[in-house]
Amino acid sequence: MATAKTFKSNQPHFFTKPQGLSNFGIPIPGATNGFTLGLEEFNFCDILSNFTFEKKHIAYIPSYSCEIAQGNLGIYEILELFFHNGNNQGTTHYATMFNVSRIPDNRIQDIREQLILAGFPNYVNTSAPWPNYLPAIQLVALEIWNANFAANRIIAPNGSNRFVANMFYESIEIHNPMMIRNDWQNLNHACQFYNQ
Repeated sequence: MATAKTFKSNQPHFFTKPQGLSNFGIPIPGATNGFTLGLEEFNFCDILSNFTFEKKHIAYIPSYSCEIAQGNLGIYEILELFFHNGNNQGTTHYATMFNVSRIPDNRIQDIREQLILAGFPNYVNTSAPWPNYLPAIQLVALEIWNANFAANRIIAPNGSNRFVANMFYESIEIHNPMMIRNDWQNLNHACQFYNQ
């Protein structure tokens, strides 16, 4: 079992669109408010929630794009997802994924083709919240997302493009209500898995 950090999100818009609630991720040039793009912000939109590739769901979790996890390919029976609320308000454990592993680079093209057929790029590019959170930098943010969608690698150096999904999972349990875990407050780095 492992734990992994993601962008912050909230209800009722739960990882279905950009919200601008976290300050780590892909820097957006011209963003004066520190906004960064989290590729995981679309993880549970209807298209991705219903999408499967070879009977597995896909998502983006930051830990899977880092070399630190390369040794075991991020294979876990259980992966707990969390985000920090900030200002010492605790750590939110919002979901648990089951039977997870990293997407190999050689499957990206096939997955991308199926995502295009499912309408995922169109959903992202026409998502209504972009102008609300990014009025001055909306087009730049969309260019960055599209460049990552076209990328052909999962692990990439900081600042380099990587594909917008990087892990398979078989099933997920969304915790509603979300659980506050004060004992997880020291889990600060999105580039690593925390073994439990």
